[in-house]
Amino acid sequence: MDLFKENMSKCACGHLFSRHTSSGCRDSSCPCTFGTYAQTNQNPGNQLLFDPLDMMISGPQIDIEAIDKQVQMAFPCYVKNDQSWNEIEILWDEFHELYEKQEYKKIPGVMDKIIQIKPDDQYAYMYKAYALDELKQYEEAIRCLNASLDIDDKFARAMHIKGIVLNNLGRYDEAITFFDKALEVDPKYWKALSNKGVSLHLLKQHSKSIQCFTQALEINPKYWLALSNKGLALAYIQEYEESIVWFDKALEIDPNDDFVISDRGTSLLNLNKPEEAIVWYDKALEINPRNMLTLFNKGSALKRLEKYDEAIVWLDKALEIDPKWIRTFVVKGGTLKKLGKYDEAIVWYDKGLEIDPKYVDLLNDKGATHHDLKKYDEAIVWYDKALEIDAKHIHALYNKGNVFYELKKPEEAIVWLDKVLEIDPKHVSALNYKGNVLMSLMKKYDEALTWYDKVLEIDPEEVGALHNKGLALSYLEKFEEAIVWLDKALEIDPKYVSALNYKGVILMDLKKYDEALTWYDKVLEIDPKHVYALHNKGLALANLEKFEEAIVWYDRVLEIDPNNKNSIKSKQLAADAAKLDK
Repeated sequence: MDLFKENMSKCACGHLFSRHTSSGCRDSSCPCTFGTYAQTNQNPGNQLLFDPLDMMISGPQIDIEAIDKQVQMAFPCYVKNDQSWNEIEILWDEFHELYEKQEYKKIPGVMDKIIQIKPDDQYAYMYKAYALDELKQYEEAIRCLNASLDIDDKFARAMHIKGIVLNNLGRYDEAITFFDKALEVDPKYWKALSNKGVSLHLLKQHSKSIQCFTQALEINPKYWLALSNKGLALAYIQEYEESIVWFDKALEIDPNDDFVISDRGTSLLNLNKPEEAIVWYDKALEINPRNMLTLFNKGSALKRLEKYDEAIVWLDKALEIDPKWIRTFVVKGGTLKKLGKYDEAIVWYDKGLEIDPKYVDLLNDKGATHHDLKKYDEAIVWYDKALEIDAKHIHALYNKGNVFYELKKPEEAIVWLDKVLEIDPKHVSALNYKGNVLMSLMKKYDEALTWYDKVLEIDPEEVGALHNKGLALSYLEKFEEAIVWLDKALEIDPKYVSALNYKGVILMDLKKYDEALTWYDKVLEIDPKHVYALHNKGLALANLEKFEEAIVWYDRVLEIDPNNKNSIKSKQLAADAAKLDK
């Protein structure tokens, strides 16, 4: 899962949060962050730091005398009713109105007017930075935060917001430095702990990330953002069941958070429960029909259910909202491939590459589409483009090895499969495919068995390896052993056509032709046009000297493949034998 939230307008992956910002929650009905962080630090003049926004969004019971005292401490250079105080009061009111309306472009100008009146107002610099962050003017936001911290070097909120802005700039290590500085001032600053967890997640330090979210929740067990982020972090390390527990805790606090509802669905999808996932995506879409990620994820779930046409509909809905979100191009291309629309798939991969020419998954998938079309040289070109950007892209490495297998270049195939295994020694498909190269192209059956056994050590029920081990044993003329392994594969997948067919072939090697016919019939019940089973049934009948019947099955092959040399030759032999028999 590549979704991760932050209490900013934009998280690292593109989530937009209309309610949550770098200074807290601007929705008074939201229990998680209503009321900004209570700043208790002392400034160099030993004056209480007073946040004007706290005054503006305080509850309905207003203690005017208490506010006057706080104002006097916060702004000692102003005297109530002085012109300067009247001006600054009006400006803060204007700021509050702009803040509520999310008119961020106008806020820096208002803050500049306050700074002209009171140059040492750290809050004015901080809220200017906040607006600039919303406007994605991150470097200018940093300069404002530095000015705020020059006025008060222990201003924890400014440190915290600077960490968030640095996260948005991708400077995660620096962000952690400022979250830590905020935590030195206030060790119980749960938002700083939570956002430090975000930075650690983005640095792929997942255990430390989860620890930060846990610490934040020890201080504030109802901080929904830490709850949901902990769920996301657990999902990222594939602890999907546990992630759902934390999403549910977040939903107890805010049952209508469409992002958390959607993320819960994605954990279910990753648990291979696409039907249940769709139920949760639909719940999220009832709340927010324009949540692009939910639309995208619903399309992905429908693809998993092999409902490809429906999947395309939902992926297109996601593209209407965000025409440049790259993952949608990847999944839509893959869905079109499943529909056999390879040329259309390439069109969508190309559209994605116009947006990001270096998006590795698109390059790899475009290569895989050429691969499916048996355009092997073109496939290699695109795999190489992917590997130029990411030399350890495991899918491109594996696919390149696969191409060389198709081209019957076993030594080159093994080179690329070995590169996969250097990165992931337990990559089941690469282990299996290396065995196939050794068995099919190099006739090294004993060596092939070694690699199939490596697969079965990792997953004793990997049907491909069970099947292939049976096949390798048959080539070594260990027919009885071969049948044992094919039967193991068929216990797991009784409709595994290749295993059914090869069991028939091995029974023929044992001259058990009647039994072989039973297994070919099982294949043909599943796939009536399975050319090998049709041909092999003809062979079994010919070996039983039922030549006329054999010819019928060879003819069925030739209806499907008129140039099938084996069936043409076998038909002629059967016809000649039938004449002699008469």
